[in-house]
Amino acid sequence: MSIENPAPPPSRCPDCGAAGAARFCPQCGQKQGTGIPGALAYLHEIVNHYVALDGKLWRTLWLLLARPGMLVTEYIAGRRQRYIGPLKLYLTFSVIFFVLASLAPAADVRVAVALEPGSAQARELEQALEQIPQGLRQTVERTLAEAERNTAQPAPAAREIGDRLQSQAPRAMFLLLPAFAGLSLFAFRRRPQHYAVHLMLALHAHAVAFLLLILRLALPAAIGGKLALLLPLWLLFAFRHVFGGRWWALAARAGFVSAGYALLLVATVAAGALLLAATPA
Repeated sequence: MSIENPAPPPSRCPDCGAAGAARFCPQCGQKQGTGIPGALAYLHEIVNHYVALDGKLWRTLWLLLARPGMLVTEYIAGRRQRYIGPLKLYLTFSVIFFVLASLAPAADVRVAVALEPGSAQARELEQALEQIPQGLRQTVERTLAEAERNTAQPAPAAREIGDRLQSQAPRAMFLLLPAFAGLSLFAFRRRPQHYAVHLMLALHAHAVAFLLLILRLALPAAIGGKLALLLPLWLLFAFRHVFGGRWWALAARAGFVSAGYALLLVATVAAGALLLAATPA
């Protein structure tokens, strides 16, 4: 079954007007005689472009993760058609992460103080309360009663802070992309290199960061929290492939860029959260 409504190829390209257009225009390359595409045509275009036929996604992912920095050198060498571009790669994984993060259930902060009536723990608590002065005992009892009422409700302050941080994170990371490239350029200031090379490396590093964040959503907190340590290691190998040099010097540069970017990211997100808190509703 055809996924498009076929039409006979026109004598001239409807896009640029070039004569002699066959299946593809010899002037602008537009596909001819396709008619109005149906819904399946759009789905086929997405699958064909990213997954199934040309395999750009898997080829790009393999180099991105297994050969850090090689996508940059391939781009500089002019081999670009076989891979997904740096900006598109970054945007793809950032969008995937924020969609999945919005669907993930929010974690609630709760304090569990409920005790079974008549249990050993309840009797021990009653005996301990009888041994303290009456004024202090009343204060403790009111605190426990208030905490028990709050167990059924999430802490609003914690949720509000989390929502603000989550809303500011994508903007902060996008705005700090040039800063990441600037830190990399400064770290290699004695090696003349175009800023665009460092910007490509920054886009790839952010794509890796969002891939790690996507994995973190699916892993336990004890394991997912350690994934961030892989990013400086990835950056070290990327520096080695793109710029070359001694390992100890590259490790110092990777540490400088990672630490500087982390400080800028925390400062930017914190400043955004403070501005939102100061803004009247």
